[in-house]
Amino acid sequence: MWGATVNDRRGLRILAAAALVAFSCFSADAVEGLPCSSDDGCGADQFDEFVCVAGYCRANGTDALAGCGDDDRVQGEYCFDDEVTVFDGMGVDLRGFALADVDGDDDTDVVLSTEGGLQLRINDVPSGAGFTEVAIELEIEAEALATAFPEIDVPDELLPIPVGPGAIATGALGDNGFPDAVFSVRGLELPPILEPLAAPIVTHLWVGRNSGTVGDLTVSPLLVTQGLGGKSIAHGGIVLADVDADGDDDMLVVYAEPDDQTGDTLGAMFIASAPGEFAEGYEISTGGGKSLPLVADLDGDGDLEVVVISGPHAHAAILNDGLLDASIAPALLDLDSEANNGALGDIDGDGVLDLVVGYMNAERVDLFLGAGDGTFGDAIALPSVDVEGLAIADLDGDGHQDLVVSDGNSVFVQAGFSTTAVGAPVEVIGSDARFVLTLDINGDAVPDVLGEGGGRARFFVANP
Repeated sequence: MWGATVNDRRGLRILAAAALVAFSCFSADAVEGLPCSSDDGCGADQFDEFVCVAGYCRANGTDALAGCGDDDRVQGEYCFDDEVTVFDGMGVDLRGFALADVDGDDDTDVVLSTEGGLQLRINDVPSGAGFTEVAIELEIEAEALATAFPEIDVPDELLPIPVGPGAIATGALGDNGFPDAVFSVRGLELPPILEPLAAPIVTHLWVGRNSGTVGDLTVSPLLVTQGLGGKSIAHGGIVLADVDADGDDDMLVVYAEPDDQTGDTLGAMFIASAPGEFAEGYEISTGGGKSLPLVADLDGDGDLEVVVISGPHAHAAILNDGLLDASIAPALLDLDSEANNGALGDIDGDGVLDLVVGYMNAERVDLFLGAGDGTFGDAIALPSVDVEGLAIADLDGDGHQDLVVSDGNSVFVQAGFSTTAVGAPVEVIGSDARFVLTLDINGDAVPDVLGEGGGRARFFVANP
């Protein structure tokens, strides 16, 4: 329920040349969507209107929107004609969000952490109704505070304390099968007599237990952040994933406040000993990075590995049989200091996950080919834009994974070919988007793009 060119260019030339020979028996309509590396590969001498854009032939257009709106999905078309607003800030800070099937209808809903509190957006997009807004009041009861802080005298008559969420993640931590919301506390106002509670509250994680009724969450303490030195995690990040493949969601806390002396941020991983119960955390060094970790099975053993992007290194923490062995040094990949995010996907089509790392102020991404054993090869530099957001998905249905990148203003697609090359960045969404994520929001089996930026979060729905 609850619960992103080496030697192969020759092959493209051969394919384009073969297509050119066959143009004599093609109609102009048949040229649309053919792979190409230049306009010549689209039969420029016979079909003047065709140009090569993002690795595919397009008619009558200089951008990736050529051919959109014709209900005919062909390779190389990246069309996002519909926009569905998830959150329009209107002066309210959006602090984070998580995706989960809140109401059990098999559609992905959105959980928002905002300056104004926790909010739900129930997905009615498949029916054409957009998102239904549900506000949630987060309050910590006296009993929960007494349980979390036995060393502090919590008055029995204490009224519930309203809190504002910071970092947010969702996962089934209980045994009722409904997704819960894990969050840090960022907004907190206490009367002077209760000031001793302020620091402990922001160094804890809290869970909103889901009863199964949409919007009904009971807040309780989840754990003390051992391994993070008692630092506030109000501005941190959280990921829930079953890293040891035992059926219970484990937790990764990405970072806390910077260390006073080194300036480094700290991360920790907590292995669940039972649903919603966590053992002491393993520390994960994140350098100066604050990106959410990437979690996937990189070596095929059924357990999940963790990759933390933190320029100038990517830390790949290898999990042995589901347990993080602190005696094994994580594999380090050399990155520029501007590395700020990454994504995992099978770029070269060999069935093994690869790592793509994005950079600010570099106009490139680095492709690290996965070896299938949890390690990666040397960086292959691919021209791109200044990357603030990065995701991988097959957007046009050609069987190749494409790059989705954002420069903070617009969203671009770089066509994949299941090789070590990708196409040039082509703008497909000219709208504020700092963070990008791909998923099917309307149930048509075509990936859509979630863009967050400028205080807003919107789905750009793919309509080839």
